[in-house]
Amino acid sequence: MADKSEPKIWGLATESEIGTVFREAEIAITCQDAALVYTAALNPFVSLPAGGSLVGQTDEAVLNGAARSLVATKRRVAETGRGESVDLAYGANGRERWYRIRLEPVDIGDDGRGILAASVDITQQKTAEEHLRLALLELAHRSKNLLAVVLSLARQSADDSQDLDDFRERFVGRIRSLALAHDILTEESWRGATVFSLVREQLMAFSESTRDQSRVEGHNAFLKPNAVQYVGLALHELIAHSMLSGALSRADGGVEVESRIELNADRAPVLCLVWRESGRARPARDAPTEFGEALLTTIVPAALGGSAVLHYSEEGGDAFLYELRIPSSQFF
Repeated sequence: MADKSEPKIWGLATESEIGTVFREAEIAITCQDAALVYTAALNPFVSLPAGGSLVGQTDEAVLNGAARSLVATKRRVAETGRGESVDLAYGANGRERWYRIRLEPVDIGDDGRGILAASVDITQQKTAEEHLRLALLELAHRSKNLLAVVLSLARQSADDSQDLDDFRERFVGRIRSLALAHDILTEESWRGATVFSLVREQLMAFSESTRDQSRVEGHNAFLKPNAVQYVGLALHELIAHSMLSGALSRADGGVEVESRIELNADRAPVLCLVWRESGRARPARDAPTEFGEALLTTIVPAALGGSAVLHYSEEGGDAFLYELRIPSSQFF
């Protein structure tokens, strides 16, 4: 049993000092009688008129629409004699804040039970929980989209391959391209990535020598996550094909990647990415595979809401040219 001579906490400081501590800790203490009329309040969170007091008022009078569930809980606590906790959203001055309120019954004699309540501001916690909920929803959405892309790549790679080894090489390469794009996005907290960083990382994933045979120039736009994923796939297809039978397969070959901003017919900005290979022109039989060409000219531009052109020739000039036009909704 505690020593009765031990000083109580309320005797160690003035009410004003204790109120300051509670206010800085965003804690409120209130007491109500059996009729749920406030009889005492320290640092209440409710908005009151200047000079106004919570004492003598009810929840219905000060909480408006937020009072119904709180009053019902308080009545239940008073009737059962068992304490409960409740979270309450309360708006004042155009701002909504959340409070976690602990309710305990207080025996006040013949009049029944009143309520002693302690509340703490948990707005930051609720905000963090909401951000986490939205992040999980976004993760689920992205996961579904990624699985759909992987399944499509698997089907199309299988249809486009001559044998199992050919399928394995094509499919694994495309999955690695997706993984690399996701690594870049993770490093950027899924905000996106710049054109230059995406191109260089995709080139380096194949061979360090590709860096010496390639040049990236122009406008270093910041691509949004969806664009990073699909532009990464297009780059992988271009690099893989170039290393097999294009400019990157020859010591005298070179690749130039240009990024520039243009205006479309509606005067809206469009990001134009151009992949240009120099050196001996490739024969027509060395053009991309059927799925590779579909990915470059149909799948990727459709996913971005843009357009693309692929050109290769057997005579002079640029041996291979690919142009991808990306709308402003996909970049900053």
